[in-house]
Amino acid sequence: MDPPPLPTGTRPSWATAPIFVPLGTAILGLIGGALVGTLKSRADLALEDKRLQSQLILQAIQTGEPNQAATNLRFLLQIGLLPDTASKLRAYLDSGGAVPFLPATNQPAEPRGEIARGDTIRVRMTLPYAAEVSWYRDQWKDRPELYQVLPGQLGPGDTTFAIVPGGTIHIRIRKGPNDPWSAPKRVDCTRQARCATTLP
Repeated sequence: MDPPPLPTGTRPSWATAPIFVPLGTAILGLIGGALVGTLKSRADLALEDKRLQSQLILQAIQTGEPNQAATNLRFLLQIGLLPDTASKLRAYLDSGGAVPFLPATNQPAEPRGEIARGDTIRVRMTLPYAAEVSWYRDQWKDRPELYQVLPGQLGPGDTTFAIVPGGTIHIRIRKGPNDPWSAPKRVDCTRQARCATTLP
């Protein structure tokens, strides 16, 4: 038997079928979720990029000297690492205005003021005369800017100072600021709670 004819002017529509209504809603939800996720991801990337640029600027001016800070900023501009502030920053530098700067951060990574608190090593030296004392770690050998100079003159005789554990150190002494440093004396302070040496 043939199906009954549809009323005049009526056409079958798949969009009104019961199964397609929830399916269409689910598809729209997926598209909307993907769009929101994409927008959020782009916003997060933009925020992270601004944070990175801010960090680069701070590192560039941590020189202790305004001319070097200006040179560092111009370098970052030249290689395109500061796109958000490029025009304003370049205009300010070209105007000759005072460039702000922060103290240099290439100081030794010794926890000053905290070496007496916890896990430290006492280094005992026997000095032949009152002397200034300088020391550096094995890994600082090629970086004189990291060498430590103990305050004032120490000795003669036995004297000590504290360091955080870090392996081999090298100690030098000199009688005064106008005298040359002695040849460094290697001291292995890897495991001991105390280590000792006689100088020079």
